[in-house]
Amino acid sequence: LKEGLARVAYVYEPNTKYLDTYKKDEQAAKDKDLKIWSKNGYATDKGFNGCVTKPKKSVSVSKPAQKSVATHQSETHKSNSSGSASS
Repeated sequence: LKEGLARVAYVYEPNTKYLDTYKKDEQAAKDKDLKIWSKNGYATDKGFNGCVTKPKKSVSVSKPAQKSVATHQSETHKSNSSGSASS
């Protein structure tokens, strides 16, 4: 925090013992415009701007229809049945 490499976030009770110290260290880095604080608007209360990329368009992968799988199985079964009957 003192070096400007992180920000205070995701603090939940009862884990607040060092919160005041962390906030002071963060503020010191902000005042000196260190690392993440050197770019105006980069570190925000919701995270960091520029870290999240736009979601890519999803590519749908076609799967064989269930019907064709069932047809394949029944054809296999038929050929095995006819093969068994002839032997």
